[in-house]
Amino acid sequence: MQTDDNNDDLDIWLKVKPLLEERDIDILTFNINSECRNIVIIPSLITKIGEKTAFEVLAKTGHKIFQNETAVYSTDSFVICNNSYTYLTNPYNPTLLKRASMEAKQHSLIIDNIGIISEYSEALGKQKKAVAEKTLTKTMAVSLLNYLVSTALNRGVTDIHMYPRDEGYVFFKFRVSGQLVESNIEDIGFQDYQLLANTMLNLSKKDPGVFSSFQEAKFDYITDNSKKVSIRLQMNPTIYQFPEDGRICPSFILRLHDTSKKSFISIDSLGLMREHQEILKKASQQNQGLILVSGPTGSGKTTALYAILAEITLARELCIQTIEDPVEVELPGVKQININQEAGVSYVNALKSVLRSDADVVLIGEIRDEITAQKSIELDKTGHLVLSTLHTKSSLAIIDRLRQFGVSDTDIADSLSVLVSSRLLPLICLHCSIEQKLSDDAYIMEHFQHKFSDLNKTVRVANKKGCVHCENGYSGRLLAAEVFAIDHALREMISNGSNQATMYQYIANQNNVKTIWDHGLELLLTQKTSMMGLQYSLPGYIDPTPTKSSLKKPSQSVTSFCE
Repeated sequence: MQTDDNNDDLDIWLKVKPLLEERDIDILTFNINSECRNIVIIPSLITKIGEKTAFEVLAKTGHKIFQNETAVYSTDSFVICNNSYTYLTNPYNPTLLKRASMEAKQHSLIIDNIGIISEYSEALGKQKKAVAEKTLTKTMAVSLLNYLVSTALNRGVTDIHMYPRDEGYVFFKFRVSGQLVESNIEDIGFQDYQLLANTMLNLSKKDPGVFSSFQEAKFDYITDNSKKVSIRLQMNPTIYQFPEDGRICPSFILRLHDTSKKSFISIDSLGLMREHQEILKKASQQNQGLILVSGPTGSGKTTALYAILAEITLARELCIQTIEDPVEVELPGVKQININQEAGVSYVNALKSVLRSDADVVLIGEIRDEITAQKSIELDKTGHLVLSTLHTKSSLAIIDRLRQFGVSDTDIADSLSVLVSSRLLPLICLHCSIEQKLSDDAYIMEHFQHKFSDLNKTVRVANKKGCVHCENGYSGRLLAAEVFAIDHALREMISNGSNQATMYQYIANQNNVKTIWDHGLELLLTQKTSMMGLQYSLPGYIDPTPTKSSLKKPSQSVTSFCE
């Protein structure tokens, strides 16, 4: 492999970069189209500004353009062409070079020339020099973090995963549309990763170099394009060690919250069923009561609570107080408390303070223990409207969780007004998905025949290969939910200690009550999601008929959206 003849590629890129900036092209958001042809030194440029303009820009640099090149193999990190040229996002990364070389060998190609793709451009100029020193600089570590966060935000990523490999490199994965997918960002070495890890700990106001314990922290970050994002960091020790000093090499998960979104989302815009909207709007008009939303992490719970607050503020002038960990969105006209354990601001202390304040509505980020559960009941009893969340598998499981926290059946029955369970479903890509009749899906025919009047109606199946508009056949997420109002019969059941199965059977057999599966099937019929998405995003389907009240589990061969 030779790279001497291509040492001036970096200089060419530095000439191209200002020309791109003149055209307001964001150099951090380039993605390589795997179907693109006529690859040039910056192949992703073609998909960004069009082939003709790309050639004009490159022609100004005096660089030769290979009009007859064809991409033999393409990823978002490297492109192998049919003329012995291979273009990489970072030609100084030995892992990436090794991957490209192995792929070229499989296609019976020899890599004689190395070119540079425009991605990771901010750090490339400095990395050429730094590679000889085998380490990033602090400035480059910040640039890399900025690149990671900016790329993630542009792709709609909710979580960034960083994990070490035994080969001495760290890989990145993204959570997109509920799926854990390849980030298409090249691996970095342990030494570079140690500097990146210390940079993140410094931003989190944690001690750098302390990697052997679990760390949870939050910090605000402003990207190069002035987008403000709140990042929740979770650091876990692993079995790997940094070779230089023998310290534990940790893994990181960064949860991203775009705090530039400061406006309320309304109940109408949540995408709920009409029946569910009416229940929440009615509950928001009450002076007291307990509205609880359940679901796993990242299932839309906080968004639903904010929508209820929006309904309240539109109708009445009230004092609204929130206690959150962290505050995800700044809400105008709302008093928000950000939990900070190190500063002594805990849920317990905040709740004690709120009980003595003149609040009308209280939002508690999460009921996580006996104290917060009891305080929530106390707030309702003292005339407050209380909104909060719990991590449970279903709406009715909220009742059992409150029982586990020591709340009596009588208090639960007296205080509860509405139960909500939410999930985020993968939004199917309309560009590459495939149409299929309801009758062609075995799972639908086994469990849901009675739900559809016409089994010849078509739904969509995701194309796992995906396209330029999506990630593995999906492009975003949408909310599915069930909303149950606690009526007299349910209060009696709760007071008498009835179990979930009994209460669910009662709810499911009410003609005017819609479950989360009813909502999901409605979204399936409107071709917004797939049956695979429903199977693995929603809790297991329960047949409410007395003779078949068993949990139906989907086939294990389908890829999970919840992993």
